[in-house]
Amino acid sequence: MIFDPYSDDVRRDPYPWYRELLENEPLHKGAHDLWYAARYSDVRQIMADPRFGRGEFRTNKLAVQGPGPLSEVTAHTLFYLDPPDHGRLHSLVKGAISPRVIRGLQPLMHSLVEQMLDAAGDTEMDVIAELAQPFPLRIIGELMGIPVEDLDRMHEWGLALDETTDPVLDPTAVARGHARIGEYIDYMRRLLTERRLHPGEDLLSRLLRSEPDEISEDEIIAMVMVLVNAGHETTTDLIGNGLLALMRHPSELRKLRENPSLIRTAVEECLRYDSPVQQNARVVQVDHIEVQGQPIPRGEIIVVLQGAANHDPREFASPQKFDITRSPNRHVSFGRGMRFCVGAPLARMEGAIALAATLNRLEGIRLAVSDDQLRYAPSSLFHGVESLPVTYRKS
Repeated sequence: MIFDPYSDDVRRDPYPWYRELLENEPLHKGAHDLWYAARYSDVRQIMADPRFGRGEFRTNKLAVQGPGPLSEVTAHTLFYLDPPDHGRLHSLVKGAISPRVIRGLQPLMHSLVEQMLDAAGDTEMDVIAELAQPFPLRIIGELMGIPVEDLDRMHEWGLALDETTDPVLDPTAVARGHARIGEYIDYMRRLLTERRLHPGEDLLSRLLRSEPDEISEDEIIAMVMVLVNAGHETTTDLIGNGLLALMRHPSELRKLRENPSLIRTAVEECLRYDSPVQQNARVVQVDHIEVQGQPIPRGEIIVVLQGAANHDPREFASPQKFDITRSPNRHVSFGRGMRFCVGAPLARMEGAIALAATLNRLEGIRLAVSDDQLRYAPSSLFHGVESLPVTYRKS
């Protein structure tokens, strides 16, 4: 078998392929001459080991992207930085997305979800378009200080960036990324000028109040794009994938309806069972390193398959079973080590509020199309449906 996460079959349903890898070749030299690590223990080790970095990956991406706006953002993106720059920027963001700040957003979260469910049709809706996508986008916009009327444009710019996140780059997507990210940079420079004149308590204003040696304007522009994009897209897929899993497992859905206090463990199982983030790439940045006794030379790219690790039977009993009471549940959907997702608490809360309200308001909810009609986003990094039509009785 040659594993290729960029093929349509794998993008739609990667889990049969993961089972094959876990059973037969958990460290695999696959398509595009990349290494793929599927085993839970290896994925955890690689994600936390600084010898597997991102800095050289950024260098490779910049060389392929060529000069232009897309490269300006890539060069300063937190995801592609190694220490000490990673720690400098990470600490600024982590401090601004504190538990207190997230708790302060809870009333808005509840209000928005109820408004969106009120606005939905009496018997059917597209969960992605009408709830899962606009809800977290609005929340991250509020947190960052992005005007509501500009959020749709931010989403479109983010989609253009998404097309360039895979280790294997499509030249057409790169050209489109330069054009769209150029629009984004122009917008951000205007917004930063306005926010300097009229600062608030949002994250954008806080970053502008930082010392010049803590963060530059170019780094702020890249940071906003990454946080807005990652801060809503992964939650969109958490809500969509989670609701889809519940509808496909009616006994678990019924269990959650009967005992709403299970919502937090249910969210963790949704994250494990069909993770919004399926993989992350690292580059070997030392002369000699081994994984499972296999030497991997400097400069080689190794893709850690978080989606596979979350289904490793060495860590999870009956991993193919969707169990909303699963405990412990040490999934790796948010990463590990210094790159553990800073927005994890926010995503968990948004997912819990959205799923709980949806099940409370929409009785008898079920998929309105056949499984083969579902279309998944064309990404190997993110896994989620582009549309989720459902029918129900509204309470």
